[in-house]
Amino acid sequence: MGQKYYDLASRALACYQALPDPDVSRKQDKRLLIALAGPPGSGKGRIAAKVAKIVNQSGVSCSVISVDGCSQDSHNDTSSILPKSPSWTFKGAAAVDLVQQIQRQTTEPNDLKSPFTIHVEDVDSHNLNVAGDASIVIFEGLYVLCEDLPWARISSLVNERWFVEIDHEIGRQRVVKRFLDTGFEKDYEAACTRYDENDVFNAEFINRTSKERDVTIKSTNRRDSTGSSY
Repeated sequence: MGQKYYDLASRALACYQALPDPDVSRKQDKRLLIALAGPPGSGKGRIAAKVAKIVNQSGVSCSVISVDGCSQDSHNDTSSILPKSPSWTFKGAAAVDLVQQIQRQTTEPNDLKSPFTIHVEDVDSHNLNVAGDASIVIFEGLYVLCEDLPWARISSLVNERWFVEIDHEIGRQRVVKRFLDTGFEKDYEAACTRYDENDVFNAEFINRTSKERDVTIKSTNRRDSTGSSY
């Protein structure tokens, strides 16, 4: 696993250790919350998963929650998918509410109901009960650092804000491949058209509106290669 993933995990662990001990009367454990954003194809989900794996191997529990499945409408009919926009395609208020729930969560057992799905292509809702005993929780998603409301509230709820930057053409090819692999499009030309008429504007919006960053991660074409700057 690349050294930069270890660097990111080390930062997360250091930030966690630096947190003050919580008020025991509130029955809360110490918990570090990280928001990890990036444009389509930036690899933020893979980065989050690898960082979490390293953190868990250190003996500190870490969970990853993807919020990109929190869409307003079913995506089963791929022909009707509208261009993504945080104002109406995704449930930003639901994302903020979930972060708040986990921020306030006590050590007492409780069942959080998640409005999110694992992937935007999967519209089946599922229960979320992964953060109750996690010391570090990474929220990864397109808009978790967006400066537009309601998404902007997330920045004030988390401890760390990480953003993944990627070269436009590399991101484009990754998304095109994803369209083909998931069956969203049947041929390369159609997949490219979908990106050029939809996701490219989404990527530009995310890059433009995700300004508050504690860490900037440079994603490259090599699957295990990232660079970061703090």
